[in-house]
Amino acid sequence: MKNFPITNSTLSATHLCAFLQNKYDLSSNAICSLLKTGINDSYLVVDDEKKYVFRVYSLNWRTKTEIKEEIKLLNLLSENNIPVSFPLTDVSDNYIQEFDAPEGCRFGVLFSYAQGEKLINFPIETHYKIGVIMAGMHKLTVGLRLERVVYTPEVVLVDLFEQLKRFLPCGAEEMDFM
Repeated sequence: MKNFPITNSTLSATHLCAFLQNKYDLSSNAICSLLKTGINDSYLVVDDEKKYVFRVYSLNWRTKTEIKEEIKLLNLLSENNIPVSFPLTDVSDNYIQEFDAPEGCRFGVLFSYAQGEKLINFPIETHYKIGVIMAGMHKLTVGLRLERVVYTPEVVLVDLFEQLKRFLPCGAEEMDFM
């Protein structure tokens, strides 16, 4: 029987770990576990005391150029002391990995691990600090042009509904509500 076509696969954490150990010169103690699946799949990578997150982009979610631009932006923010998770290069100085997944070529990037915990209610000091950080991001990126989608009101509020039509039929209760 021929394999049935798929639209999204989940890479094996075990095999991904061996790949990452080789590509990033991680120790043989490194472990990899799936954190979440979604538009991107995220894997927690732990190598002794160090933690990382490996993101595998869904097929056709972002082009290689768009991912390179994301990397460029995150590096700019990190180099200017904006606290962000930033991409890491492999032993060959490459940021982007390619995987021949069943549905087609998928890309992956290893990121630094952002320490912290999930909070439901934030103290006022945290709100203030987030505001200061966001202001710093805006000052640094004002006028910055990247080769990827620009989130204009048209893209976010109008084009979104055209995209949703691929998943929700016209006349669906959810579409009528929106």
